[in-house]
Amino acid sequence: MEGYIFQNWAETFSCKPELYFEPQDTAELTQIVERARTEGKRVKVCGSKHSLSDIACTTGYMINMKHINKVISVDVDKHQIRVEAGVLLEKLNTDILPSYGLALSL
Repeated sequence: MEGYIFQNWAETFSCKPELYFEPQDTAELTQIVERARTEGKRVKVCGSKHSLSDIACTTGYMINMKHINKVISVDVDKHQIRVEAGVLLEKLNTDILPSYGLALSL
């Protein structure tokens, strides 16, 4: 998407990436990264926009991982879970982990 303006939640930083993407799966993500590599573009990834810094800001390509949010694997015996990069901590802690009898440690 062209013309997207990124702004963090605190509205302290904003930027206008050349192109903004919300891939639906890892195959689409791979295509975007390959396109960026071929075109010599820098890629930045954003999530929930909760950073207090401008770390996600770019004039290159920006990728929002919100749809890359599946559970990859669960090992209840080892108390381990692997998830994709777009899984929100809130969802992990309140929905996903409890469904397996797991929780984040303090």
